[in-house]
Amino acid sequence: VTNVGKYIIITPIIILYLLLDYEKIINKVRNYLINKGKIKFKNYLGELHRTMSSYFRGVLLVMFILFMVFSITFSIIGLDNSIIFALIISFTNIIPYLGSWIGTSLPVLYALLSSTKLAIIVLVCCIVIQILEADFLTPFIQGKKIKIHPLLIVFSLLIFGTLFGFFGMMIAVPATAFISITLKYYPLKISLISN
Repeated sequence: VTNVGKYIIITPIIILYLLLDYEKIINKVRNYLINKGKIKFKNYLGELHRTMSSYFRGVLLVMFILFMVFSITFSIIGLDNSIIFALIISFTNIIPYLGSWIGTSLPVLYALLSSTKLAIIVLVCCIVIQILEADFLTPFIQGKKIKIHPLLIVFSLLIFGTLFGFFGMMIAVPATAFISITLKYYPLKISLISN
């Protein structure tokens, strides 16, 4: 209990200091790498930092907007537990392509217990909001920051989903971006040894 309490108290303090001194830490690391002549590594870390930061900021903003829109929409149409379903949809939306279907299925099935008409209304609202999010909101917020081909994202979802399940599907896109940037700066050198 003492160890757990210690970590509960110390962790927020460490995070607070890291957030307060974040720019100083980044500048010190950048200056250190420049002084040591590690320009390629500095550029690699810089691109990795920019890509991951923009990705996670974009994801959080999209989640928040979806949460607000679905909470209001579900409240207006009279779906019980609207905040819980809005939270589920905004959270599962992290998973590209499949997340919207997973999140939509739960409120639709719940509404079906009340009436078919309510279930159809919930389904239509979910589809319209998800289309607007996928076609306008996310591209506008994320822009072209993560330059990954959609086919590569599908393969990464399959691989990470198979290896790590639901959690793997959530980390598939940032992990693929990390691997892609790493291979761009440090390509694998595979030598074939002939017998």
